[in-house]
Amino acid sequence: MAGRESQFGATLPKADVPKKVCVVGAGPAGMEAARVAAERGHRVKLFEKTGELGGGQFRLATLAPFKEEFKNIVRYYKSQFKKLKNLEVVLNCEVDAETLRAEKPDAVILATGGAARVPEIKGIDRPNVYTNHDFLRQGVKVSGKVVIAGGGCAGVGTADLISDVSTADRLSDLGLKVTVVEMMEQCALDEELITRLTLLHRLQTKGNVELLNNYVVKEITDKGVVVIGPDKKETTLPADYVVLAFGAVPYHPLEEVARQFPNCQIIGDVVRPGKIKDAVEDGFFAGLRV
Repeated sequence: MAGRESQFGATLPKADVPKKVCVVGAGPAGMEAARVAAERGHRVKLFEKTGELGGGQFRLATLAPFKEEFKNIVRYYKSQFKKLKNLEVVLNCEVDAETLRAEKPDAVILATGGAARVPEIKGIDRPNVYTNHDFLRQGVKVSGKVVIAGGGCAGVGTADLISDVSTADRLSDLGLKVTVVEMMEQCALDEELITRLTLLHRLQTKGNVELLNNYVVKEITDKGVVVIGPDKKETTLPADYVVLAFGAVPYHPLEEVARQFPNCQIIGDVVRPGKIKDAVEDGFFAGLRV
């Protein structure tokens, strides 16, 4: 892993006894764990429930116009995996305990990632309400008024993507207005400083994106999103579409597996949703521990 050369050298330490290792989840943590374990001489099988490497959270991040370079991370792992004859990638495979028992692994690494956080808000089950995960995966085409609830990195990234059309005139033609509602004093405080400033500047120059700080979402009605402002007064923001962008929570469908296999590690966003670099570091050390 970059930055660890002085500690581990250019070559990873070989395993004393090669093992059969199953890694579940091909996000950054899972891909790095699989790479390191295979580099060390283990026989590795990497499972991913979708048809692509990268993991759900990571692929969502790459959709944002300002994070397209993240796709290079997947390209890197693809190139590494091609060199590792003892590493097998299995796509479109949703793993359960039975799948792993059939594999008879010596070690299991669970890197199943995170899922969208859905708070208890009245009206959240209305048909025009999406999580940012579903909204982006389904490629929902929007026009009219869009309210994004949550102005962290996920929310402003979604706003950037929705409003990423060529000109302000085109935005006006679509009648598209995007409003981001954030309870904190500023948006995107969970983003790196330079990226954050660049992103906020992009949004502010688009013309049809409004950022509302110090506002709390109270409920969603057929009229729109009811918010409480810094003056404690309620306001209804008209909305044709509502996108929930409240971050992520650990996605851990394989708790049963963790109990059944004594040599089982749980890593990445399934432990604590965080940055990509944190997930990669988790994967690196998981691969070393096998």
